[in-house]
Amino acid sequence: MPLEEFLQRYKLNPETTLQLALLRRLLPVLKASSACLGAVLLGSFAKGLADRVSDLDLVLFCREGTGPELLARVAALIPAEEIFSTFDGAHKGVGSPFTEIILYNFTSIEIHTIAPGTKFKIKTPFVELHNIENCLEARLSQSSAPTRETLVPYRHGPKWLPWELFNCMKWLSRGEVETAKKYLVRLGKAIEAADKPGAPEHVHNEAQ
Repeated sequence: MPLEEFLQRYKLNPETTLQLALLRRLLPVLKASSACLGAVLLGSFAKGLADRVSDLDLVLFCREGTGPELLARVAALIPAEEIFSTFDGAHKGVGSPFTEIILYNFTSIEIHTIAPGTKFKIKTPFVELHNIENCLEARLSQSSAPTRETLVPYRHGPKWLPWELFNCMKWLSRGEVETAKKYLVRLGKAIEAADKPGAPEHVHNEAQ
């Protein structure tokens, strides 16, 4: 979906005012950055299903060696006093860090930077935010986007538990009780398995 069509779709939606204001704050930096080759918005916003607690799921394709700097520059646009908690990790490959941030206003944002050598495919639907040198075209995939049922619980270990519980709180706020219950059951089993003697330690990266 083109950016202008996306902005027009959500322009009159009062539930997403906070997220759209944050996105508008980030867009000029992405477009002006020589490190950013392409950027997309995924998730519920791209699907046209976003509400008051939907997160901004951003993927930024960067030039070689610029991922950490690009991530830091974009994340710095969110004032520290607005941030409740931050979770950091890295995709498989070199130079592809990401951060996921919960804000005090009960919104959240994921910012993923993807270096040229990191495997990452864009699955539809998505909103095109920035694209030069045909960056996005080279990353397109015909496969379907992951669903909540395919989310792997406890994949990042105990430090990420607040993020996982935050997602459950969002589902519960929408009345998606069964979704939250099923995930919590899977989460409990994953924690038990991880706590068994001899279980492998968690590696804090995002496999693609």
